[in-house]
Amino acid sequence: MGLWGVLLEFVRTAATHAAPHVAKGAVDIARERMNATRTEPQAADPVEQLNKVFSAIELRLVAAEQRAAATEEQMTALQDYFTRKWASARIWVIGLLAWNAVVTAVLIYVLFARR
Repeated sequence: MGLWGVLLEFVRTAATHAAPHVAKGAVDIARERMNATRTEPQAADPVEQLNKVFSAIELRLVAAEQRAAATEEQMTALQDYFTRKWASARIWVIGLLAWNAVVTAVLIYVLFARR
């Protein structure tokens, strides 16, 4: 697989991930055009419309706060997990260095004791 094959695979991967976003953008643009040409009377109460918008924003804010809290819990759990892993890795490195020092000392002793 040459350079063009790799580039082709890269484009295929990017296209499959970008396709839903591009389609959503196209649908949004089409809706905006349709709504621009449509003449609808305004709602009777702009305060009611504003209340609906604020309630929708508030719902989205609550959902975002819940996701942020869940993400924070996950990050705390991951931090604890990696702290334990790092402590274990430090113990292994110190143990392996000690083992290496012992084996090196024994080899040096054997080499010089024979002479």
